Amino acid sequence: MVVFQALIFSLTAFNPTTTLRALKYDEARQGAIEQLFSLNRAQVDAAKKSRIPAQLVIIASNPNHATSERILAIRATKHLGSNQHAVALFPLINRVETPVDIAVGREIAGLLYSFGAVPLLARAIDHPDPEVRIWAAKSGSARDVLCRHLNQDPWPLVRAAAAEGLAVHPDLAPCLLGGLADPSEQVQAAAIDSIGKLAYTPAKKALQKIALSPRKSRQLRGDALIALSRIGMHDVAKAIVDTHLKHGGIVELTISALHALDREVIRTKLHESLQTSSDPRVLSACLDLVFRYQPKGAHDYLKQIKSQLSPLQLERVKLRLDALNTPTLGESINKDH
Repeated sequence: MVVFQALIFSLTAFNPTTTLRALKYDEARQGAIEQLFSLNRAQVDAAKKSRIPAQLVIIASNPNHATSERILAIRATKHLGSNQHAVALFPLINRVETPVDIAVGREIAGLLYSFGAVPLLARAIDHPDPEVRIWAAKSGSARDVLCRHLNQDPWPLVRAAAAEGLAVHPDLAPCLLGGLADPSEQVQAAAIDSIGKLAYTPAKKALQKIALSPRKSRQLRGDALIALSRIGMHDVAKAIVDTHLKHGGIVELTISALHALDREVIRTKLHESLQTSSDPRVLSACLDLVFRYQPKGAHDYLKQIKSQLSPLQLERVKLRLDALNTPTLGESINKDH
């Protein structure tokens, strides 16, 4: 026992050889793995070059080790390992006899996703566990069955992941129209986002309908506005901002609409909003856009609406102004001349 205590104590100063030895002993294994998550960059590089990643694969693969140690080993492999170490763990995904098998398989699926092991994840797209299917679908793997999972998988999170994965397959964009009619708002949101990323123009009317529908959530309507802006359609967003300025309206939706406007329209609408709107949240959103598109005019805009902002918003704006006024490394300042 004294030997093991000394061994554990020695782990406070990282040494790849000592850590590798500790990973092979039951009494020291978990502490040794946990230490791997607190290494600095130089220590991480040293660990990667050692036999530690290979030993982590051995630990994760051994059903006789504690479940917590196996899970930690997989997560440490993401931290220190390489694609080949992730690939070595793939066969464990097919074990589904026990809850431990399922837990290990889920961790490995996430590991494979982080390393971009799309071909292997394609082989897990019809896995019995939905969380494994989620990772496989999100990766965009198994393109031939993504549409089926979007339309037919019983789990909403898997359907949403399939919609997300379709964003890397422009030729499959028509499948996303089915996602817009899904009963799950999460699936609808994922489909909307992918449509925007693909700039899929045929979805324009469906997106406009969502953006203008009072039955849809504010978040979903805002997502539709952003997707429309990616397609190049700004009319709905402009109309929503105009309605707010003239008659009032849903603040959250107005903020989304402001962000969905194209740059040229933003210049006009920002001025109108700052002059007309009295809602501090809309004004704050306007300032965000000012900082993005017209940073040199931020001081002037702030003077116009200063009295309408809350103390917290005002402090936030002042910090951003200070950041704008801070010279970058090597930039000349007035005192230099």
